[in-house]
Amino acid sequence: MSPPDPFRTECLARDVIINLVNKPAAIAGQDAQDAQGSQDGQEAEPAAEGDAVVAAVTEFSKQAKAAAAASSLALADYVWTIFRVVFDIAAATPAERQGPLVDFLVQLRKAPVTGADGQPLTYEGGLVWTDLPTFGWVAREYFNYDLDLDQTKTLSLGNQLAFMAKLTAIAGSDKPKDAFDFALFALWSLRTAFEEAPPPGQSAAGKAKLAELAAVWVRFAGDALHTMCKENRPFVANQGAPGDKYKDRKWKGFNEERWEIWLEGLKVAGIEL
Repeated sequence: MSPPDPFRTECLARDVIINLVNKPAAIAGQDAQDAQGSQDGQEAEPAAEGDAVVAAVTEFSKQAKAAAAASSLALADYVWTIFRVVFDIAAATPAERQGPLVDFLVQLRKAPVTGADGQPLTYEGGLVWTDLPTFGWVAREYFNYDLDLDQTKTLSLGNQLAFMAKLTAIAGSDKPKDAFDFALFALWSLRTAFEEAPPPGQSAAGKAKLAELAAVWVRFAGDALHTMCKENRPFVANQGAPGDKYKDRKWKGFNEERWEIWLEGLKVAGIEL
């Protein structure tokens, strides 16, 4: 069996997911039509956002099975492409409109795929789609920002951080290895904004930009992150080490002292949550 065409795969995935994200707007328009139809005595046929999610999950599961039947490399390419498309669309979607995208991933994880032999399909040690194998690797590629981000790139990154924060909130504080858990990225964002001395030449606007990006995590995953601080969740090696302003601390991850420092940083920056 020939592997799926990568370009066609990406185009189809974008179409499906973009339609999914835009579905609420279509539903709102349909609701208005339904209301008018009811007033005119006509029977309404409401659109269903849930149907679009189910259709997307079904399609991606079918395509994953077909890719696996072609080769392990085809499956790797397919899974990576789907996750890359998800993050690209998250970047272009404001936080308040990301609900369908988040729900899609939640439902996707409930749809394990079986291979041609009838056994659960696995990739890189995880179940497809239950464990979202390589999802975190793709996220790490997107979690890169510097002080030269322009307004457009800052907005896109902020949308992606909001998306990851919402997933982290779903994972909660008790599942550090969950595919939705991006708490380490949250710590890095907050550390960069509030624990590190500004590099030479950094503008006030640049500093404010870092603070606003860090605030996204507290805004959308604050309860989960605060619980992690109360529980002193550590990270391996130097992943959770303090920033240079607090280099005398022996921090290994989340803790309440850090939480208070971050909240004070947000207050000083004049950011409301």
